[in-house]
Amino acid sequence: MTPVKNNTRLQINIRVGVLLSLFILFGVLILGKIIYLQYFETEKDRAEANNYTYEEKIMSERGSIYDAKNKLLATSVNTYDIYMDLAVKPLTNKIFNDNIDSLCFLLGEMFYADSITAEDFKTRLTEGREKKRRFVEIAKNLSFEDYFKIRKFPIFRRGQYKGGFIVHKETTRELPFKRLMYRTIGDMKKDDIIKTWHGRVGLEKYYEPILAGIPGSGWMLKLPNSSKMPVSGIDYTEAPIPGKDLILGIDINLQDYAHKVLAKQLKKHDAEYGVVILMEVKTGNVVAMVNLQQDRTDTLNTVYTEQFNHAIASNLEPGSTFKLPIMIAAMENRPNMSLTDTINVERGYKKYGNFVFRDSYFYGNTKKTIFDVFRHSSNVGMSKVTTRSYGTDYNAFADHLYAMGVVQKCQIDIEGEERPYIKSSTSKDWSTVTILQMSIGYEVRLSPMQLLTFYNAVANNGVMLKPRLVKAYAKDGEIIEHLPIDTLNHAICTQETLHKVQKLLLAVVDSGTARSIRTKRYKIAGKTGTTKYYEEGVGYGGEYRGSFVGYFPADRPKYSCIVVINRPKGDYYGSKVAAPVFKKIADKLYSYDPDMNTKPLKKKKIAEAPISKNGHKKDTDFVLESLNFSSENAEPINSEWVKTAKLKNTIAYKNYTIRKGLTPSVKGMGAKDAIFLLESLGLKTKIKGRGTVKKQSIPQGRKIKKGAVIRLTLK
Repeated sequence: MTPVKNNTRLQINIRVGVLLSLFILFGVLILGKIIYLQYFETEKDRAEANNYTYEEKIMSERGSIYDAKNKLLATSVNTYDIYMDLAVKPLTNKIFNDNIDSLCFLLGEMFYADSITAEDFKTRLTEGREKKRRFVEIAKNLSFEDYFKIRKFPIFRRGQYKGGFIVHKETTRELPFKRLMYRTIGDMKKDDIIKTWHGRVGLEKYYEPILAGIPGSGWMLKLPNSSKMPVSGIDYTEAPIPGKDLILGIDINLQDYAHKVLAKQLKKHDAEYGVVILMEVKTGNVVAMVNLQQDRTDTLNTVYTEQFNHAIASNLEPGSTFKLPIMIAAMENRPNMSLTDTINVERGYKKYGNFVFRDSYFYGNTKKTIFDVFRHSSNVGMSKVTTRSYGTDYNAFADHLYAMGVVQKCQIDIEGEERPYIKSSTSKDWSTVTILQMSIGYEVRLSPMQLLTFYNAVANNGVMLKPRLVKAYAKDGEIIEHLPIDTLNHAICTQETLHKVQKLLLAVVDSGTARSIRTKRYKIAGKTGTTKYYEEGVGYGGEYRGSFVGYFPADRPKYSCIVVINRPKGDYYGSKVAAPVFKKIADKLYSYDPDMNTKPLKKKKIAEAPISKNGHKKDTDFVLESLNFSSENAEPINSEWVKTAKLKNTIAYKNYTIRKGLTPSVKGMGAKDAIFLLESLGLKTKIKGRGTVKKQSIPQGRKIKKGAVIRLTLK
């Protein structure tokens, strides 16, 4: 019977051993999990353990928009909402109690302006701790600088899972220049499906694929208030690619000036709206584009704001400014036409059926040259030029307009442009007087930008360029891609015709309808336009549209510009309401752009040597050269700094020796040079008075102590 007992005991021992091994293994697993959670667990693991995370599309950082001189026009700004999870387990009572006073003191100092005291924060956080709240608000809409500062506060510096520091970032689009150029830059709309922003109008919409970049994906953390935030400390599933920045041809300083000049003129004439476009002749870069319309909702004040992009999207009857393409077409059809050919202007009055053409300037005259017809904008004369050239060959007339490119879109890089409306002989509403009406700018419609594009081609030796708002893409301040200059038409007409009409445009300002803006400083070429305002369903009433379009300097064109004033009160002629705006902008550019004024300034010879101070030799040389005055060396100069002495007809240089480690004498120097020299040697300067250094608190030759203060007295 003994073997049976031994066998039973063995089985019991085995079972006990197995159970003990299982308990030991289970204990080891628990201990391992504790060690992992304490030292190796990632933020993602912790979040998943609480069932707080999910994978979602991560939007890329949107590119910014800059002007031609790198001034910021539109950018994405991040704001930060700060919350605290007061139930996070690693935040023990000891850690909380030891740090709560310091934390609340710093919070009270940060939000002193908002009248939230340290005591207020302590009460809020202590109550939240007692109730184990997971989402207590600390602050909203913080800047990055404040967020960067607050995350280093006691407890918060432990992070999200050890200190309960929760950050919710919100991105908004900011326009540093507010409403300036608002319709061109555009604005944003929110996509509620993917919770992000997209361009709604303007450049923000047209360049959406470039600005927006490419989205990625990553883990998001659910927050108790149904909002979310990226889980920090883990990699993206797929990293988003940031959008590119846009570099415009716009110069915001010129944009601002054109805006103010136009607004003042609109207010003066109580006009409905106005447009200014300024363009570079050789590149097609739009340098300024202003759209101002009277705000009818403000019944107390006359205020003009950007509400609609009339420059691009308003196709209008241009009036007499359209006489330029008509004249070109007529000359192309009759190459032998001369500017001295005469036209019977019939005393400024001509009736075609039910239509009457009138001239104010040529009243009482019969024959005038084509040169006079154009510079004085004769309606009768232009109708005669057109009929003389084409007769009833309407197809040839339309073909020439199409060949010049005046009928096509200018393809500017912004939405809203419509095709110009130019009738042909096959149009349903074509009549026997249509070609005559078109000769003075009626029964045609095109936008200010399209008309300016044509005039710019005349300035650009006949080459029609595609106007553009964006000239380059950039990233982190560096241009990564220059956009090409595109040509719409390599030659709008023959060179012979081009030279003729260039003379005509110059004559308009020199001695024609726009002679009021003539200036001796530079030449302007252009054309005035005065159009009866047409209202749908009403017809032509007693209101008008004044315009002026041209380029300058006429002898070496650099800029083209169009100004449109719609429905002004009182004076309505283009020469009265639009041309003065053009002139002010041109004058501004004449002083603003060094290429506009190439006349060298004459240097005046100074008879007697000027007063000179001791200082840096190169700087002193530059000043004397600017004054057209020479210097001479009293001894061989081998030092960077010099002492100067005024003689009757010259300035004499002597060496200014600086001994290493010893305080130099700066007497006789100006403040700028003295400060630069002393501080470069490790001294700190304090200045009293102005003029030339007369005294210094640390005498020459004393050993320099880094950081020592030296006081300078100037007289």
